[in-house]
Amino acid sequence: MKKNKKLGDCFENSVNFMYKNKSVDFVVVHGLVTGTGADVKGMRYVHAWLELGNIVFDPSINMEAPLIRLKETYYMAGNIKEDEVKRYDLSGVSKMLLKYKVFGTWEVKATKAEIEYGKTLT
Repeated sequence: MKKNKKLGDCFENSVNFMYKNKSVDFVVVHGLVTGTGADVKGMRYVHAWLELGNIVFDPSINMEAPLIRLKETYYMAGNIKEDEVKRYDLSGVSKMLLKYKVFGTWEVKATKAEIEYGKTLT
């Protein structure tokens, strides 16, 4: 699978984290977030993470030590709206990879600016 290099590592890392931990029922999530840190503060962009029940795993920076937060806390911090996310189980991820030939983003409805800003993140 080729990496869409312009989109940083969140999409690729989320998929790889899921495949690396197949025995766990992770769900890959794509959605719109509002940045809270230095370079992204206040900016809306497409992002990927994983969920296991009410726990979020965000391996976008480090796959070996993902950020782990309660879903409610993560969604509140990133101003994430439930109707702006798409979830994929292992089978769904496999189908999307075959269909689109990139790690993401696949089906999130985002403005051109939100997509373009996401492309600048590394």
